[in-house]
Amino acid sequence: RANSRKIVTCHNRKALSLFFLCMILLVFSCPKFNTFSLFGSGLSRLGFARQKSKETESIDLNELIYKVTQLLDYKIRQKNISFTFLPFEKLPTIKADPVLLQEVILNLLINSFDAVSVNGIISITTFQKANQIGISIKDNGIGISAEDLNSIFDPFFTTKEAGEGTGLGLSVSLGIIETHGGEIKVKSVPGVETEFTVYLPLEESK
Repeated sequence: RANSRKIVTCHNRKALSLFFLCMILLVFSCPKFNTFSLFGSGLSRLGFARQKSKETESIDLNELIYKVTQLLDYKIRQKNISFTFLPFEKLPTIKADPVLLQEVILNLLINSFDAVSVNGIISITTFQKANQIGISIKDNGIGISAEDLNSIFDPFFTTKEAGEGTGLGLSVSLGIIETHGGEIKVKSVPGVETEFTVYLPLEESK
């Protein structure tokens, strides 16, 4: 019975992650869709966002990023964004939950997409640094003020207009990356460039 309960729990978490990924895509295609009322205030960074992933597998991060960018290809072309992906050719594989990492990449790309204007610029780069691999996502959008930089990972914090964002994306993304033993760093010069960098360990998180 214990084994059966464990299997059910893992499947429930995977289903919840897939559901959230679908909701992100729905919000991206329908900006007026109000997800705040759907998820409710009970969704917190210490709850959903920090769930420990139990279904890790060996992942080619470059391939995962490519698949996510294909999901957004139409929107990127629609806004005439100059988009580049520069993969590190010999990037080692990592042990991680692919569905959860897709959420993170998608969240960060959507934020960049919302920040840039028509004919804007977005770039993704992967790299290896010592015992970590990383993802850098840059854009030339409106940027983040120094004051807001201290709050962007707080649940429900958003600088978007009412109805255009829940303020959950970055909080959830940070929780996912931290459960994988990694971190997210951000730097921004408003009106010039914003860069989010995700660092993940090469070793599987304990």
